[in-house]
Amino acid sequence: MQAGFVYPSVSPAITMAGFVIQLAPKVRLSVEEKQIKAEDATKADELFIAVSSRDIVPVVKFNEIQIAGGKVGKFTKLLMSEFAKLVKGK
Repeated sequence: MQAGFVYPSVSPAITMAGFVIQLAPKVRLSVEEKQIKAEDATKADELFIAVSSRDIVPVVKFNEIQIAGGKVGKFTKLLMSEFAKLVKGK
């Protein structure tokens, strides 16, 4: 199975559009833009929010349902690390 992430078909935040989508291939993630529902998020293996004011924020609980056993997922950690390197200019 190929790892990938999906983001909603709305105007993406600057962080999402400008950085996270570009970083995805570095951590071996494909990217897909499509409409998603809350139930899709509750079935995710990993979940994060990317916003300009907070960078990449892991989500371990959504609608009272634990995501990834309540732990930050592998790819979320990798994206957070790559984003931190990018911001620090490394």
